[in-house]
Amino acid sequence: MTTLRELIEDKELTGEWVDWEAYVYTGKRHSIHGDFIRSVDEPNLDAEVDSWELMDEEDYNQSVYANTSVKADFAEWYDDSDARVLVVVLKPRQAWCEWTVSDGEDDLRELTDVTDLDEAIMDSIMTFNALSAHDQRDVSDMYVALGTIEPELGNDGFFDNFIEYRDLSTFAKRLAAMVDVKGLTQKAAAEVIGVPLRTIENWLGGVNTPTQITQEAALQKLALHK
Repeated sequence: MTTLRELIEDKELTGEWVDWEAYVYTGKRHSIHGDFIRSVDEPNLDAEVDSWELMDEEDYNQSVYANTSVKADFAEWYDDSDARVLVVVLKPRQAWCEWTVSDGEDDLRELTDVTDLDEAIMDSIMTFNALSAHDQRDVSDMYVALGTIEPELGNDGFFDNFIEYRDLSTFAKRLAAMVDVKGLTQKAAAEVIGVPLRTIENWLGGVNTPTQITQEAALQKLALHK
């Protein structure tokens, strides 16, 4: 197993790259391509590496920036048109969902067997709906995290080993996450749910919050949308 820290400190690679970038796969297809990876702004240096490549400007444009309107310009970025970037894809292993139940019970954590944050978000939102609708418990402070090694389950260490996480603590945030996961515009999401565009704009902006039944129905419709 090679960690991100070990890779960027590898003396055999010293001088071979001017910058490094970390990504995670966005789905089942594991290919360093703009359609299948997502950048990680503050990666855990102890995360396990799935794959990596040294890329020149042409390689970078044909992979990381593939199918985008953006083009890399290494001469401008690094003052060296022949520069190479170390592109690293981290290997997610597990995802966790954490939430707080306001009735005094201990925090609940669910280990989810997924390797993609979007899948974890979907699963967590549906779990939240089940808890709220069927158990009638007030669930708050909900987060979903994608990590590479076993989490520390203590209150101070839960997020020590994450690659990335999303705050799902309010309906507006859960709705925004679901819309994002599905790749929908606000207008398209409104059509799927069956509400006016202004309504979903108000929900996303936190202007108002629908009833629990409406929340569950809206999120369920988006989850089932293909």
